Amino acid sequence: MSVENVSTDPASCLPTFTPGSPFDGRPPTAGDVILRSSDGVDFRVHQVVMSLASPIFATMFALPQPEGETEPVAMAESAVALDRMLRFWYPGTEPPVIDTLDELQRVVEILVSKYEVQSAVYTAKSYIRNYLETQPVAVFAFACTQGWEDVAQAAARESLKHPIRVFDDDATTGLKHITGEAYHRLLQYHYRCGIAAKGTTNSLRWVPATAKTLVWFTCRNCAGHPTRVWFTNYLTSVGAELSATPGISPADRKMLHPALKEASKCGVCREQVHEQLLNWASTGLLTQIQAAINEVQLKFI
Repeated sequence: MSVENVSTDPASCLPTFTPGSPFDGRPPTAGDVILRSSDGVDFRVHQVVMSLASPIFATMFALPQPEGETEPVAMAESAVALDRMLRFWYPGTEPPVIDTLDELQRVVEILVSKYEVQSAVYTAKSYIRNYLETQPVAVFAFACTQGWEDVAQAAARESLKHPIRVFDDDATTGLKHITGEAYHRLLQYHYRCGIAAKGTTNSLRWVPATAKTLVWFTCRNCAGHPTRVWFTNYLTSVGAELSATPGISPADRKMLHPALKEASKCGVCREQVHEQLLNWASTGLLTQIQAAINEVQLKFI
């Protein structure tokens, strides 16, 4: 083996990560077992704590040990990964800093899948919910791999705010963790919710009699006039948006603005339409849309 480029500086061989409390071996929390990371960093932990949390460690520590000083347990994880893993559940520690969903997934896979630390699931779910709004498909995918139906249901519902059936580059984010079957179920749920949501704009039979006093139902000034079409156009626009993105609000500015602009051309409508349409869209219509979506069931298994 060539040693030309091998550094002889002792400092270059020192670990670049220093574990903090309670894994640094300082009293009064010094552990009785050493976990040595793949890059040579030692973490002192308590055998009883590790055994209670993980059946894997419990089995390991139950094996006969050689007499004398206990040998460090060689871990496959790096110091950074091991620190995150331990701080995720170990008593008396500060929570780990996890910046991305991918990092969180790696920690959970090590803890839950490899070491079977089931007590970490609650914490993992609280972390992963932070990504629901921005990465619902990726969260759904990972929840399916872990069997977390509650998280998968929440992620599927959140996905309705995104046009996930539009297949662009961003649509593939998070799909590396999902099976074809699970992805199909999500798309099917999204599609069926789109149909249900759009259906609320196709017929207004659900509108209560008290709402029939709204200006677009009563205005005689623009009855038969082209400006009366503004309300029909609004419903058509909302229906089209709901079909692709069932979780959007019908009170969204981009849908309200064209309708309000046209309605303002009528001398009668313009006096009341801004307040009435915004209120109706954000309460009556939105409530009906959500009720229709609630009837759609996601097949988790």
